[in-house]
Formats: sequence, C-alpha cells, structure tokens
Amino acid sequence: MASCAAGYNGNSKLYTCDDQRYFLGTLPTCTAPCTFGEPMGLGITQDCAGIITEQTCTASCATGYSGSPQTYTCSANRWFYGATPTCTAQQCTSGQPTGAHITLDCAGKTTGQICTASCGAGYAGSPQTFSCETSNTFSGTNPTCTAEECTSESAPEGVGPGIVHNLIPLRVEGPLRTCM
Repeated sequence: MASCAAGYNGNSKLYTCDDQRYFLGTLPTCTAPCTFGEPMGLGITQDCAGIITEQTCTASCATGYSGSPQTYTCSANRWFYGATPTCTAQQCTSGQPTGAHITLDCAGKTTGQICTASCGAGYAGSPQTFSCETSNTFSGTNPTCTAEECTSESAPEGVGPGIVHNLIPLRVEGPLRTCM
C-alpha cells in the first residue's frame, strides 16, 4: 500500500506483486496546503488562503496602492513561490484641511501617512491630525482657530527719541494685527 506522508492529503493506493515479483499499481495523488512563504507586505493583498500543492493564487496591491499583480504557485514542499508585487502608496488628492488661518504639512502625503493642520501666526487653537486613507482622501477635523489679542509686548520699541505709545489690544484682522 502506498499512502501520503504526514501533513499531505490523498487516497492510499493498493499495490500488488505480480508473478515476476514487480509491484503493480499507481501512486496516490498527495496534496497539502501551503504554509510557508505566503505573499505579504505593506499594501499587498492576496487570495492564497487554503491553496494546496500545484495550485496558484494572486498577490495584488491593496486599495490605495498601485502596482501589477503577481502569481504565486504552491509547490510540493508546501512553499509559495512567486515575485512579490511592488506596491506604491497613492497620493491623497482630496479632503485636505482648509480654512482661513490654517497652516498644514499635507502636500505629497500618501496612503497611511498623516499630516498636521495648525493655526497660523496670530491665531490660537489645537493642532489636528489628518490621515491619508486608502480612498486617497484625507480624514480629520479642521482646527478651530481664534485670533490672539495684541499685547503691549508686541508694541514697537526703540523707534526713536520722543516716541510714546498707548496701544489698545485688538484682535488680529486678516494676516496683520491691528492695534490703536
């Protein structure tokens, strides 16, 4: 009797011995699931679960990434063989933080990266984090920016002899501070 080794599946085959003392029969077809060398990496998705020897599967780039799919083959030694796809993260093209007095560092960010939106000079507010999603869109909440008041410390100094000021703090208007 010929049967599959441990870890392999297949039906055993009966062999008989002929009158010339030769075995007659066919070998069993033995298969096993591949368990080694499964395609993986950043931005890679695949359909290799449950693949058995001599079957193939495909490794592709996940949503938010670009690249060519690659075929993997499950070999008799239970290893996957194939070229890993080169997956490039896509740049986020919409949903960027917007609003007056907001500064940001979101240019060129790609899938999985984050950026920060902050209040510009003369404005106060907590910075907010935005994430570049697989849909190539940023997600996050714009910061709430409020104008800072002018202070006497920001008054001009040392302009020349005989200059005095009595500046009254006002709010920032546009890109400049206005004080009277």
